[in-house]
Amino acid sequence: MKNFIRNVTASGLLVCSLGAVAVDEPESGTPALRGEVDGQGAIVAEANAEPPTPDLTFSGNVALTNDYAFRGISQTDENPAIQGGFNVNHVSGFYAGTWASNVDFNEDESGGLDGATLELDVFGGFASKFGSSELGYDVGVLGYLYPGADEDRNYDYAEVYAGLTYNMFTVKYYYSPEFFAETGTAHYIDLTANVPLPNDFGLLVHVGHQAVEDNTLFGAPDYTDYRIGVNKKVAGFGLDLSYVDSNLDEGECFGGLDWCDARVVFTVSRSL
Repeated sequence: MKNFIRNVTASGLLVCSLGAVAVDEPESGTPALRGEVDGQGAIVAEANAEPPTPDLTFSGNVALTNDYAFRGISQTDENPAIQGGFNVNHVSGFYAGTWASNVDFNEDESGGLDGATLELDVFGGFASKFGSSELGYDVGVLGYLYPGADEDRNYDYAEVYAGLTYNMFTVKYYYSPEFFAETGTAHYIDLTANVPLPNDFGLLVHVGHQAVEDNTLFGAPDYTDYRIGVNKKVAGFGLDLSYVDSNLDEGECFGGLDWCDARVVFTVSRSL
């Protein structure tokens, strides 16, 4: 019932770097910079050089959404969610981070009979390109934790993933040896296109397929989910309006819930 996609790449990081140019103290009766007499071009070039990129870069993000929809299924009983995370990237391509959101897996107004009110994800991986080509790859591991949830529910699980990106297209595969609520092995395939539009708008088109070993325990058969959305940055904020749906009927959705129905999701986010 869970991930993210939460796609983590080095392109969303905030880069901060410092640089300095040192010169010798002037001798008595000589110009302040010896370059005024000899080698001035080298000194000017050094002073105007781009500062070096740091080995580590850090970033954060926060978001508010009217519904946390994960792989086509509401994780908040179709209620709003506050979300956020932190990432660290190394210049080599290694990265790690964490991300969190409120959740509600029950229609109980007290906050959930299972005690689950928070999802905490931790992840790490390696992303790069094949030589000088535009074909990129991304491999990693992602853990989903639910602090406070009833331990008998066995909600915590992990996935490993591998993906390829070319231009605007991404294909990614996720595998879990023991999926959410101990429902056995699980496979998820994610096909996504991020299409640039005029006036700095973006179009996201996604289709995914979730397969779970124990469908009875999971509460739903294997299914396909869809998402199409338009996004734009305005005054430093990311705005996303998406249509989300799955091919699950209400009778197939966890005992007759409406979490799998079509809906419109609006999200406001900010990079830190």
